[in-house]
Amino acid sequence: MFKNIGEEAEVAVFSNGFALDRMIQGCAMAADPTKLLQALTRLNGFVKHNHADLTGAQRTSIEGMAAKQRGRGAAVWTEEVGAAYEQLTGGVASEHAAASTRRESRAEEYRGAAGGGAGADAGSAGGGGGGGAGGAGGAAAACSAGGMTPYLECPAGRKLFCRIDRETTVRHRTYRLFLQAMYPDVDDEQAVEQSEELYMLSSRKVKASMKANYHIYETKDCSGEYVGKIRNTEKKKFVVYDSDSVRQAAKKAREGGGKADLREADGSRKQQAGMFFDEEDNLNMVHLLTWKQGVQPEEGASLHELWQSGRRADILHLCNKKPTWNDDVGMWSLAFEGTGRVVLASAKNFVLHCPEEDKVYMQFGKQDANSFTLDFRAPITPFIAFTFAMSFFEL
Repeated sequence: MFKNIGEEAEVAVFSNGFALDRMIQGCAMAADPTKLLQALTRLNGFVKHNHADLTGAQRTSIEGMAAKQRGRGAAVWTEEVGAAYEQLTGGVASEHAAASTRRESRAEEYRGAAGGGAGADAGSAGGGGGGGAGGAGGAAAACSAGGMTPYLECPAGRKLFCRIDRETTVRHRTYRLFLQAMYPDVDDEQAVEQSEELYMLSSRKVKASMKANYHIYETKDCSGEYVGKIRNTEKKKFVVYDSDSVRQAAKKAREGGGKADLREADGSRKQQAGMFFDEEDNLNMVHLLTWKQGVQPEEGASLHELWQSGRRADILHLCNKKPTWNDDVGMWSLAFEGTGRVVLASAKNFVLHCPEEDKVYMQFGKQDANSFTLDFRAPITPFIAFTFAMSFFEL
C-alpha cells in the first residue's frame, strides 16, 4: 500500500522531481569510477523502488551525463560503470513504458466514468434503463464531433483528488493539473493513496493581455490550440469560456481573415463559470457561479448578469467557508477534507461550499512552494476547477 500524500519527504519527489535531478547531477559530478558507479547504482535503485517515470528533460540529462563521463576516457568510464549505465537506461525505459500504459488505462477509466455519468443522467432524464451505455456512446460522439476534452465532464457520483504543479521559468509560469485519485463520493473522510498520476490540463498566462488572461491547453507544454480560457473582465470578476466558444471564435476569424477574439463571438460563446470576489466581515469572500447538473449553458448568457438580475434557478452558487479563530495556534484556521491534503498555511487556501445545503464542492490547498491540491465533486468539472484556481493565483 502506498503512503498518504504529504506524510514523508520521499513522496515529494513525485511532485517536483528534485531528488532525481540531484542524483543525475551527482552522476555528472563524480570524478572517479568508484563514485560514479555508486551514483549510478543509487539512481537506478531509486527509479526501480519508486517506479519513477523520468521526464524527457531528465532522460536527456542522463544521456548528456554519460557523454561527458565517456569523454574522460577509460580512467572513469570502466566496464563496470558501462554495465551500470546500461542497467539504468533499461530500467528508465521500462518504467517509462509501464507508466505510459498505466496513464492510458487511467485515462480510459476516466473517459468511461465521465461518459457513464453523462449517460446515467441522460437515461434517468428519459425515464429509461441502459442510460450508462448510451451516455458513454453519446459522450464519445460529442468528443469526436466537437473535439471536446473529456475533462469538460465530471463523473457522476465520484470525487476527484488532483494536484496543481507550478513551473516557473524566465519566460513563462506554467500550471499543470494532475489527477491523483478518483473515489466514490461518500461522506466518510478518505485518505488519498499515492498512485500513478494522470496528466489532465495545463495553463499559461497571456503576457500581452492588460488584465489576467489564462489559456487552458491539453498539451503539457501549452502548445497547439487552447481548449478554453479564463479572463478577468473587470476588477475582481472572472469568466470562463469552454473550448466550443474558442473554436467558434477561431473559425469566425479564419473565415474573415482576422484574429480570433472571443469578444466578437457574442452569438456562440458559452460561459462555463463565473467568479467574483468581495469582502464580508473583513474577510475575502470567493464566489463561484456555474450551471447546475444537467443544465446546458445558454449562448451569449452572462452568469454574473443572470445572478444579479435574480434569474438563479439554473445557477449553482458556491462560496468559501469562513475561517474560525484558533486560540491554540493564534491564527485563523480552516477545516479541510481528506488526510494530509493541505500541509502549509496560505491566504489562498479555501473550501467552497453551497450555503443552502452546507455541502463542500471544492477545496484548494498548498502542499509546498510549487504544489497545490485541488479536490472537487460533480457538477464541478476538472476544467472549471482548474480555471477557478487560476483566478485565485491573481488575488
